[in-house]
Amino acid sequence: MLNNIFSKNFQFTTRYFNEKLEAIKEGKAKFPQSVIFEGSDIYGELFFALELARILNCEKDGSEFCNCTNCNWIKTFTHPAITIVTPIDFKDMDSGSKTVISTKQCQAIGEKLLETSDYHRVFIFLNADKEPLTENEERQAAEFKNLGYELPEEWKPSHINHKIFQDQASNVILKSVEEPPKNTTFFFLTKNREDIIQTIVSRSQIFSLPSGAKNQDYSFVADLFANYPNFTLDDAFDISEKLLAEIKNEKYSALDLILMIEEYLTTLIKNNLANPAFVQSAMIDLNHAQIAEKMLSSKVQPKMAFNWLLTEFVKNF
Repeated sequence: MLNNIFSKNFQFTTRYFNEKLEAIKEGKAKFPQSVIFEGSDIYGELFFALELARILNCEKDGSEFCNCTNCNWIKTFTHPAITIVTPIDFKDMDSGSKTVISTKQCQAIGEKLLETSDYHRVFIFLNADKEPLTENEERQAAEFKNLGYELPEEWKPSHINHKIFQDQASNVILKSVEEPPKNTTFFFLTKNREDIIQTIVSRSQIFSLPSGAKNQDYSFVADLFANYPNFTLDDAFDISEKLLAEIKNEKYSALDLILMIEEYLTTLIKNNLANPAFVQSAMIDLNHAQIAEKMLSSKVQPKMAFNWLLTEFVKNF
């Protein structure tokens, strides 16, 4: 049901939602009320959420080529029941700061949910700036061009974090997330689940959407991780030292190595979908790698980041 671009880039999550949508069609399931997408690909997360919103509201069969009124509205960002919540969108009621999602916006959502609706209402929380895309961002967005969505002009999406979606506003929306009306779903688009207040995380289903555009050559990491997931603590520190040696020799940067680890784990997940227990644990380790990536961007020393990451791998399995 979902476009093949999602199967190619996010196979595990696409398979889950295809099965969920089929079960809903047969009256055997309900759609999640709150979903967190985490990863480095903001366009993948945004278009995945929009496509799910479109299929849930399609007047026909949910086909990617459908041109019903609801599908057309969603693809042009004009559907009355699909709300994009950013510091610069959904602001009619709030003339205040354009740098955060405000408490007034979240209060307005609660008021909006008091009204009845025949649609499946969807609220997508992310960050956005009123500026043109860079060439690289245009290439990233172009990967999903065939879906037919018309992004607003000079509108640059990015992930939410605690600075953009602060605790006060998060707490205002919490009741709606916890007990929404029927046929209501919240999506939160993040780089990492730790960028959202824990009370929302605990009420959400979380899916990692690793970037399909990295295409890192991870052969070096694959050799080091030959015994994965059967690492001992000695193995962990030995691998950490070998990673650090590559940085010292200036062959790779610390970020290069983390991205290679993420790509390696993503490939393992895709190749082991028949083993749910392994996939679940590998996705936890993928999340650990994404946290390590964030640590590096926060100026944590590579040795500390790698030691922490490899130790978490040992603990996980």
